[in-house]
Amino acid sequence: MAQHIIDKILDEQDRDFIRVLEDLIEVLVDQGVITLEMLPSEAARKFARRRLMRDTPEL
Repeated sequence: MAQHIIDKILDEQDRDFIRVLEDLIEVLVDQGVITLEMLPSEAARKFARRRLMRDTPEL
């Protein structure tokens, strides 16, 4: 039971941390420190896909 609770908390923290990483990448790209082309191709595709989803207004 305790492990289930720990796993749930870690999953929640993982989602929050992923958002932090997305925001960090966004800042670095916006400031010209890195380009998406500098990332591994799969990472760049995933980032671009998530960026598009975040920038799409809700229906």
